[in-house]
Amino acid sequence: MSDNVSEHYFTENPQSEHDIQTITYNIPNTNETLTLNTDSGVFSRDRVDFGSNLLIKTCVPKANSKVLDIGCGYGVIGISLAKRDNSLNILMADVNNRAVKLANENAQINKVKAQAIQSDSFTNISENFDYILINPPIRAGKKVINAILTETYTHLSNMGELYIVVRKRQGGPSMQTFCQELFGNCEKVNKSGGYWILKSVKTDN
Repeated sequence: MSDNVSEHYFTENPQSEHDIQTITYNIPNTNETLTLNTDSGVFSRDRVDFGSNLLIKTCVPKANSKVLDIGCGYGVIGISLAKRDNSLNILMADVNNRAVKLANENAQINKVKAQAIQSDSFTNISENFDYILINPPIRAGKKVINAILTETYTHLSNMGELYIVVRKRQGGPSMQTFCQELFGNCEKVNKSGGYWILKSVKTDN
């Protein structure tokens, strides 16, 4: 992530000069290795971040599920899940058009069925999903993140599951409280290195 405070990775149209590089990523609990193109102006461009890795390790969707990776960056979460189970119907979305382009390229490079679209939160997303995964843009602020989380509730099917990765010291407890109030449940299903994986399930009220 750039240290340039005027342009974060959640910028719609990054203006920084392109600096494409290729990284590799070993999908947890598999023998699969992804080849991923990254660029300036996207999140965690030099390596897959610890939080995303923990989220991929923790969330194992049921076969044939519809999955949304919101704020997908260059696509590592959605592509990893698709590589692990090709029966999944995976949509990736990000506000950053540079990230969306990379995510679609990376899906093709790794020969998986996953599509990325540009969407500011759920602006261009109408359907519902069985699973929604989020590595939220903490620097966007609590108000923005809570608005995204509120929309996830609307876009989950009944008994659909939300998975979030968050650092304990960057708002983990307050996010758990918010999701508990929103969904009526929120479980800490994994933790490592100061990161939490939170899970909420949408139940028919």
